[in-house]
Amino acid sequence: MLANKFDDLFGYIVPEVGGQCPVVLMRQALFSASREFCLRSQVWKETMDAINLVEDQTEYALRVPWEARIEKIAQVRQNTEAGVDAGIDGAEILPKDYTFEPNESGGTLTLDVAPQNSVTDGLEVDVVYVPHMGKADAPGRHQLPQWLMNRYGEALAAKAMAELMSMPQRNWSSTTRAAQHIRTYNRGISNARRDLLAGYKNRVPTALEDY
Repeated sequence: MLANKFDDLFGYIVPEVGGQCPVVLMRQALFSASREFCLRSQVWKETMDAINLVEDQTEYALRVPWEARIEKIAQVRQNTEAGVDAGIDGAEILPKDYTFEPNESGGTLTLDVAPQNSVTDGLEVDVVYVPHMGKADAPGRHQLPQWLMNRYGEALAAKAMAELMSMPQRNWSSTTRAAQHIRTYNRGISNARRDLLAGYKNRVPTALEDY
């Protein structure tokens, strides 16, 4: 079964902590691991739904469809009607030619030069996401995309176990096992960075199209 939420990764953790660790601690450790993993690897990279360009309008709202924040803008592209119809990417707008101001719903992208024509789906934005703070208390929430959780679930669980086993004076404490899990986690970071270099297709790394 594919993992959809953090609780689906408990199968990695429970055998290591002997079933004695409270669920809330396991969930929080996985959430913390996911935030650090996404920050370090920047692997959660997506093309947002295309935005309608409006003639002479420079400000555009970016609305995040996840329980996440935009860590950075990876690329902005401006397309034409012909390009949209042909299904090709627009021309890149260089970072010096736009600004981004984050907010609770996502953020506002401001272009230095207003478009001369309105184009449906003419603004294309690639972003890097990181999970929001304080969203680990909802066990049914889909905190990460399915492909990411399944591709890197072992690494996320390893980081969570390292964090739990580093706690002092707990029944499941083990600095030796924590160090072993950190090595597994760091390998996961390296794998994620390699996936980034391999390129993406339709929001999924090309190597992961089967997820």
